[in-house]
Amino acid sequence: IMACVLSSPLLMITGLPPTAGTNLDLRCLRNIAKLYVDDVFWGKIEGETTEIVFNEIGKRMTIETSDNFQHMVIYAPPHGRFICMENLASCPNAPNLQDSRYSGMANMLVAKPGQTITGWIQYTIEALKSIPA
Repeated sequence: IMACVLSSPLLMITGLPPTAGTNLDLRCLRNIAKLYVDDVFWGKIEGETTEIVFNEIGKRMTIETSDNFQHMVIYAPPHGRFICMENLASCPNAPNLQDSRYSGMANMLVAKPGQTITGWIQYTIEALKSIPA
């Protein structure tokens, strides 16, 4: 499985520096058997999508979200043959980060009495037109 995960150099909750140019830079195709990721990424750019290319079966999955989903948990075990991705509106542990130096990253959504906050996640699976190298 090849993973072309994120189209922008997101920041990580645990490390703070941009991932661009590091082993966690997932803006280009990466073989997940050679990838180890277990972290939260944040800082999604409006309209950005996430893709996974399953070249062994000729499929691509695109994940699109509303802009209030600013965080994504990604887990790909060492030498694994799978990847897990979960979109989040707030970072894990957001209630405990709200009053800390990480409050800007917490992105905790709080609805006022009577207010409704909505969001969406869309998964699209389609056949590959050509298999990436």
